[in-house]
Amino acid sequence: MRTAVLLLALFGLTLAAEIETEENVLVLTNDNFQQALEENQYMLVEFYAPWCGHCKALAPQYAAAATALAEENSEIKLAKVDATEESELAQSFGVQGYPTIKFFKNGNPMDYSGGRTSDEIILWLKKKTGPPAEALPTPEDANAFIEKNEVAVIGFFEDAESEAAKEFTAAADAEDTLSFGITTSKEVAEALETTLDSIVLFKKFDEGRAVFSGDFTKEDILDFVLMEQRPLLSKYSMKTASEIFRGAMHTFLLALYSSESEDAETLGTTLRTVAAEVKEKVPFVHIDTSQEDSKGMTEFFGIADAAVPTTRIVSLGDNINKFVPEFSDLTEGNIRNFIQEYLDGKLTAHLNSEELPDNWNEEAVKVLVGQNFQEVAL
Repeated sequence: MRTAVLLLALFGLTLAAEIETEENVLVLTNDNFQQALEENQYMLVEFYAPWCGHCKALAPQYAAAATALAEENSEIKLAKVDATEESELAQSFGVQGYPTIKFFKNGNPMDYSGGRTSDEIILWLKKKTGPPAEALPTPEDANAFIEKNEVAVIGFFEDAESEAAKEFTAAADAEDTLSFGITTSKEVAEALETTLDSIVLFKKFDEGRAVFSGDFTKEDILDFVLMEQRPLLSKYSMKTASEIFRGAMHTFLLALYSSESEDAETLGTTLRTVAAEVKEKVPFVHIDTSQEDSKGMTEFFGIADAAVPTTRIVSLGDNINKFVPEFSDLTEGNIRNFIQEYLDGKLTAHLNSEELPDNWNEEAVKVLVGQNFQEVAL
């Protein structure tokens, strides 16, 4: 009888200790947070506010990532904390804005720096919990790796312990948004039409692949990867902005035109042709004026609908410098000359910025001026 009572008591404690989940996301409070840390070696935690628009936008992607990992029987768990209800817990981790996302590895927190889609969340987490570069021993492994990734970076090395291979691995460890693979198989290299002691970036757009030609240092490899993973003509949106404008590049050519216009395809071809020639100096970005996300940009540059299609060069730094072309016809020659005149220092910046209005952030379409351009648009 005594044994039965003890078992019932233990069973009751187990039920009481079970952490609630919503769409495979652990729901944490001040009462169960420490328990969750002790039970999970790897845990991503979102501190959110129910009224926060960014949190609402993230929710379905966050849940999709949690579900995908659960279906893989992954040790990685996703969790969330309502910071408005658990304010003391949120404050203990320095939460000041929403969402704030922390990754806990063996109970130790670090800031999450990945993207906001389910695939980006999963990729970041796997990079933080597994090897920086996935081993690809066979051609079948390598082809499957390339197929499942929009951009895949593979290092081919005769010796995985060589200095070149170590620098490649260090670069892979430092870059959280892309998938890296590594192989020492000559058969894999030949199947992918390359040689050992080389690095190739495979991409499902533009020319399809790019071969590294720099020094085998972490810095040079990262510069190569960040440049080549960018499409010749990137498509701007509020979701893609942080990816487009990150890295060492500070000058961009913005092409403003509607993807629904009759000449959109021709314009795209023209722009990509010139972009391929100058991609190491001035990346090209398409601002699609048929999309809602473009309105803040067109207003910032003072571009009327009648002036589209058009282009601008923008240089980002302590100040934002805008360069306005004197031509209206977007031909290869005009665009190429515009870029060259900028590079030669022959263009004068067009500076005009209004004061930041008090209600700039109240509507779905944000008001952009010089003061808040980088914070909001980029």
